[in-house]
Amino acid sequence: MNVDETTFAMETNTIPELSENQVRVQVITVEIMPCYRIFVEVDAFDPKVPLGEVMRASGIGRVLESKSPNFVQGELVAGMLGA
Repeated sequence: MNVDETTFAMETNTIPELSENQVRVQVITVEIMPCYRIFVEVDAFDPKVPLGEVMRASGIGRVLESKSPNFVQGELVAGMLGA
């Protein structure tokens, strides 16, 4: 698979209101690794990521909005935020 300008697309979506216990996070940084290419080609320890879907990736983000007692607005969080 070759990566060129046709590999990427810009999308605009409506963001739904948060439900109880949900958190909205602004992604600040995500980890990008060469093994991600394998994730779209091979079922390994996790199912492969279909083209066009969000890539599994750890990252750091800031809570923009929270309806969870476990997170407050402005807090920094880390986890599988996607790329």
